Amino acid sequence: MTNQSESYPQAFEDLRMAFLEEVPEKIVAIRRAAEDVGQGDSQKAITVLYHLVHRLIGSTAIYGLERVSDAARPLEMCVGEVLESKTRCGPARAREIIDLVGELEQVWRQVSPPGKPLSRGHRRPRSAERHPKAPG
Repeated sequence: MTNQSESYPQAFEDLRMAFLEEVPEKIVAIRRAAEDVGQGDSQKAITVLYHLVHRLIGSTAIYGLERVSDAARPLEMCVGEVLESKTRCGPARAREIIDLVGELEQVWRQVSPPGKPLSRGHRRPRSAERHPKAPG
């Protein structure tokens, strides 16, 4: 029987590995939310983007991905300023947000484990993502 102090590090590592599997999807979701802000600039889109980035910062810090967490902080601050101002996100600010997402993506590519790149291939339309095709 293993004692708890020996099983804790393994349990944490298992959680960390599961989280690493999800990071590319989380960053792609941030990219899409940033694009939504740039296209329509609704307060809802800005709020969604802020929460996605905020959660990524916390999770990456917990799991030892400080570079990713650090790269996401300027994005969180920029989006937070827009959110707090309750004003329209102009084209210059929208471009800044997209650029900051690009920096986050670049850092992930540098630190990601082999086999965990961001998907740059074909994207399914969002309606297909919400309503996947049933196996037939």
